[in-house]
Amino acid sequence: MATLPKNYRPLSGSERKPGPRARHIGPAADNDPVKVTVILRRRPDGPPVPDHAFYRATPPARRPRLSAADFAATYGAHPDDIAKVLDFAKGHGLTVG
Repeated sequence: MATLPKNYRPLSGSERKPGPRARHIGPAADNDPVKVTVILRRRPDGPPVPDHAFYRATPPARRPRLSAADFAATYGAHPDDIAKVLDFAKGHGLTVG
């Protein structure tokens, strides 16, 4: 594992292991794009996500349907957390897709 700069801290469990058939073929070119997925915590002030008991006890026709936007607003990351990630990306010359 690479040595981290002094002001960094490792996020235990966040590393991905190579697949069983992966092999090292050499370094990537400097201009090769790299895609990274960042998963943010669910907003701490949001309601709890329905549990399995809810889905077992509630027929599909009686379950509330949320649009993607409404689901994100209710259960997604807090806008302040999203803004921090976007600010970090912008400050480091990264493109957000």
